[in-house]
Amino acid sequence: MKDFKRYTFILIFCLLCFNLKAQNENVSLNKLKNLANSAKEYKDYKAAVSFYTDYLNQKPEDLNIQFELAECYRYLRDYSKAANSYEKLINSEKNKNKLAVFYLANMYRAQGKCALATPLYDQFRKDYRGEKNDRKYIKLAKNAIEGCQLPKDNKSEDLFIEGLGSDINGEHMEASPIYLSENKLLYNSLKLNGENSFELDSDSLPQRKFYLAQKDANETWVSAGVWVDNPIIEGTQIANGAFNFDGTKFYFSACKTMNSGKVTCDLYGLKIDTKEIELLPKTINSNYTETQVAVGKDSKERDVIYFVSDRKEGKGGLDIWYSIYDAKKNTYKEARNCGSKINSIGDEMTPTINPRNRKLYFSSNGHPGYGELDVFMSAGEKSKWSEPENLGVSINSGYDELYYTESKEGSGGFFVSNRTDGNVKNNATCCDDLFSFKNKVTLVRTCSGKVMEFSTSSSKPLKNAKIRVYQLDESNQERFLVQETKTDENGDYKVNLDPNQKYVITAENENYFRNEETINTFDYKTKSAYSKNFQLNAITNQAIVIENIYYKFDKAELTEVASNVIDTTIYPMLINNPEIVVEISSHTDSKGSKGYNLKLSQERAESVVKYLKKKGIAKERLQAKGYGMAKPIALNKNADGSDNPEGRAKNRRTEFKVIGKIKVFEDED
Repeated sequence: MKDFKRYTFILIFCLLCFNLKAQNENVSLNKLKNLANSAKEYKDYKAAVSFYTDYLNQKPEDLNIQFELAECYRYLRDYSKAANSYEKLINSEKNKNKLAVFYLANMYRAQGKCALATPLYDQFRKDYRGEKNDRKYIKLAKNAIEGCQLPKDNKSEDLFIEGLGSDINGEHMEASPIYLSENKLLYNSLKLNGENSFELDSDSLPQRKFYLAQKDANETWVSAGVWVDNPIIEGTQIANGAFNFDGTKFYFSACKTMNSGKVTCDLYGLKIDTKEIELLPKTINSNYTETQVAVGKDSKERDVIYFVSDRKEGKGGLDIWYSIYDAKKNTYKEARNCGSKINSIGDEMTPTINPRNRKLYFSSNGHPGYGELDVFMSAGEKSKWSEPENLGVSINSGYDELYYTESKEGSGGFFVSNRTDGNVKNNATCCDDLFSFKNKVTLVRTCSGKVMEFSTSSSKPLKNAKIRVYQLDESNQERFLVQETKTDENGDYKVNLDPNQKYVITAENENYFRNEETINTFDYKTKSAYSKNFQLNAITNQAIVIENIYYKFDKAELTEVASNVIDTTIYPMLINNPEIVVEISSHTDSKGSKGYNLKLSQERAESVVKYLKKKGIAKERLQAKGYGMAKPIALNKNADGSDNPEGRAKNRRTEFKVIGKIKVFEDED
């Protein structure tokens, strides 16, 4: 796939700026073509442009070479020259290359010319049916049209963006920014010390390394030299990396160029304490490329290794995959695709995971966006994700935006772009620079509270109660874990929240019923903190009376009032505690025969169970039991033999108690 070759080079290996030396004087057309094709195969697009241009100066009618020249300009991300070359091609009556229309539209869109791009996309979608990979390209064209319709006036005035300056951004590509602290940054780059060209067969090609940057007294980012733990794999280029959450391990990709010119990458792990480097196993590394690694946590608090690969089982060209690390066995599970919510028919790449909210940030050209590659955000884990959200024109442009990463405090972050605004490469769009962004207004809000044991006799704080924060999707049906913490010795907790979201916060402790509360942060501009307290009931074998579940006289059917009571008592408790098995029991007073009351109470208990099953509670979690008049909790008659209406009312009751647990279904991971 041509785009894959482009991205594996530009975004993984980054050797296009080496300007491999070549001589193109006094050579034949055939020789020029061969030299150009060879240079293109080896990803030396600048040399290829020179050869193709010299060829076309002598033979301008060769439309195949005109297309190759346009492609080289596109790979170099010289959008204007690429557009000019594609225009020459499609304006020729002899042109049969229908993809040229699609790529020309892309070049227009990259330059912000959606008015020119949109009719070309429409034309392309009609003309390209029945051609090779038509489903892919027609879908991409449709997404591009939707991208052109995205709002352009939603740029935040509270976001300050600037390039990191010439001390960090050099003549070549910078990549993979990693926060070490608010004032220290780790990033990947190629430092050439003034050298700009190298022989193709040179044994001393410069190496990409990880470098440190830090803020000086003037709040300017300056170089702090090569990272002391910079990994080296002989014969490869170290391209990108990521730490696990506790900083004990650094994962990175090492890439090499085969004799064919194909770039392949594998993932490695570096143990920070011992400096030991290991090649990750075949459950992750395949015969394809694995690169651009990120590390997150799943709901079981296991490390999840996310990475980019072009393996054939993917949804498009480049997909994001994941593997779960088993710390006890020191093994990595078989890699799996992150699913169609994330991965499109196009390319997804440069994933990062924010430790603060566990959200995934990634770049894509397969979802509707503003330009070539846009940054998207999604909540979730592994293969379960919320619908990706475009970060908007505050971050994204018509150019490529990659490697988006936020600080733990949410005050700002970094990303990589080939945009001209703020770069140090003479406004060239060929190569990527590091950009910082800073929120002028703190967007992160907090929620705090206390978790207490609920008891009629006493109340005490619960230490080490688990607090989980879930983000809800737009339909409020799916929830995605974004944060987890525990209460301190006083039962207190504190978590961070993002603006414009709806959350569910759960509190749980062993041998207690789980409880939850909802929070909306759409009022974040006027509210900086939220509070939610929890009271948890201990799980015992004692029956709990559910008040106000009434039936019509001599009937077993639930009344509307009784259904509403169930909806707010038993049902949410079963939802919040999916592992418990309960007995739903019904009791009567002493009026009527023993047999009659036993039958009536059984039918009433079954009506509650039937109602809960209808609402989705599994039948194996519910047991109906009618006790009739056998278990009174108050006197039906007073000591003098007179009737006791209050006692009878207490005896006519519905109860539930926990009688067991089932294993909650979990995915294969």
